[in-house]
Amino acid sequence: MDFDLFKHVLPKIGKMYLPGHELQGQMVPEIRKKFLENPIPDNPPAKWAAVICLFYPDPLGKTHFVMIRRSDDRGVHARQIAFPGGSVAPHDVDLKATALRECEEEVGIERTQIEVVCALSQVYIPPSHYWVQPYIAYMNTEPKFTPQTLEVDEILQVPLQEFLQEDIISQQLIKTSYAGNIEVPTFRLQGHLVWGATAMMLSEVRFMIKNNI
Repeated sequence: MDFDLFKHVLPKIGKMYLPGHELQGQMVPEIRKKFLENPIPDNPPAKWAAVICLFYPDPLGKTHFVMIRRSDDRGVHARQIAFPGGSVAPHDVDLKATALRECEEEVGIERTQIEVVCALSQVYIPPSHYWVQPYIAYMNTEPKFTPQTLEVDEILQVPLQEFLQEDIISQQLIKTSYAGNIEVPTFRLQGHLVWGATAMMLSEVRFMIKNNI
């Protein structure tokens, strides 16, 4: 989709009622569904993080969004595909500020270039005991990425056209940190499998876009 056309969709997405857990649940493995039926432990309290699904034009004016592959030393989420983002810092004024700061640190995009459209539904991540607040955002020009090499092994530039195809969703056997090898729902994007919390966020993003174009 041409980016100029996609920008006209963003205000509709920003006003849309969030489909939330119903859409996220489509990308949750059965074993995690059972876990999430129980109260989320609060001792110790869960930590907070924020991420950004950032859309932008490529050199031909086509819409893309950026994802990253995390480095080997990122704990339970090592080498997983994710959105740019990370943990709340003491000086962050709110979760949106966290998302913008982390995006700038991880992929080198100045936060002043980014326009945040809306917040998405929050996601709880059991293995790391985190709540994550995702945002949809955009920038008007093609970004010049500068990855933070200690945290980011690879930057993925995902075409919106690829993301909206029906055949990118499937069940795959994945080695997880919380249940060993299990079948999980995945997105296949740019040759990589995306699963877990990021896939849950993507499911909501995809629904909101498809229902407004």
